[in-house]
Amino acid sequence: MHLPSLADIAAGIMDELLTSMAVVVLFTFQRSVLRGLSRLVTAVQAVVTGKRFVLVWNDVDRALSRRLATLLENGSLPGLVFRDLATPEDILNYALIPRVVGCVVLLITDVTKLSEDAGTRDKIQEALAQYVARGGGLIGSHDIVYRRVRNKALQRVFGGMTAHFRRTDQPVVYVKDPETLHPVAQGLPDSFSLNDGEVVWGTWDNSVVPVFRSPEGVPLVTVKKHGLGRVVWLNSGDNGEHLARSVAVPEPEFLTLLENSVRWTGLKDRPSPCERTGRESVA
Repeated sequence: MHLPSLADIAAGIMDELLTSMAVVVLFTFQRSVLRGLSRLVTAVQAVVTGKRFVLVWNDVDRALSRRLATLLENGSLPGLVFRDLATPEDILNYALIPRVVGCVVLLITDVTKLSEDAGTRDKIQEALAQYVARGGGLIGSHDIVYRRVRNKALQRVFGGMTAHFRRTDQPVVYVKDPETLHPVAQGLPDSFSLNDGEVVWGTWDNSVVPVFRSPEGVPLVTVKKHGLGRVVWLNSGDNGEHLARSVAVPEPEFLTLLENSVRWTGLKDRPSPCERTGRESVA
């Protein structure tokens, strides 16, 4: 019986490694090409139709994104086409320029990372940060800037990081900040309640403007300009034993907040910038 020499074994291992590397390179190349083609197609669609995309993703199930997208598309948001996404990485399949994508909506309800792979997660965040800086819109909810989600680039975009939470089975009371008049609050009363299931809070930069607060003063809706773009953060809603009713139903006031946020961040003919009366808002 002939036993293979060390040289034969090494050569076999090298052949297997080279074959594996070739497969990986080919797969990466194919994915890159397909992603590039997808971006080109979305850009052409936006130019031909004159309508920009709004990309919607949540960490519960795609059916919820589809339902929210349908409700928003049936509202008063002309010039926008809504697309529900299966994963956050699908964002990279679109040409992330404001003329093509009006805004991106990311509803993170339960400390969910954009990707378990750190490299992919960073790639998504950097793409979004550059997109917003160039004039894009971004709407994030609840845990998107929570410390354990590790969205450090997005924390800089939103201007804050949440680190604390309080669960509640009582409706969360929203009170309009008397020092801020803002289009995101349009059509909403000075005070209302949402069944968010949880209140999260942390630290916010001076550039962040609270639009609604809790009676105790905790920001529940914030807005910010980042570069040429605009971002909105919403407290709604936690996914504990079950998804909070504010998002799951969705409750009318949450839908209004979301619609106003899309209009402010994503429509071409944007409303006038936020007006302030009084001191700089600091959360």
